[in-house]
Amino acid sequence: MSMENRVSAGFFVRLVAYLIDSLIAAIVVLIVKFPLSLASNTFSFLSGNFLFQYSIIDVISYLGVAAYFVLLTYFAHTTLGKMLFR
Repeated sequence: MSMENRVSAGFFVRLVAYLIDSLIAAIVVLIVKFPLSLASNTFSFLSGNFLFQYSIIDVISYLGVAAYFVLLTYFAHTTLGKMLFR
């Protein structure tokens, strides 16, 4: 497809693609984070005072979400949500 024939996606298409990417990244991180939380007996999401209580598991999960977007964009030049909407 030449540059003249390309049509940019609108705001809502990009928003839905981002939401799909966020959901995929959250599911992957949850699959990794839940067993680690069970192993370390830290259920910070169940405690009452959870503000500013970050463990190494939380840091790894945030880095995992960032790595999803950065690595897919770097290697595939797109993310899975953008692939779904072309």
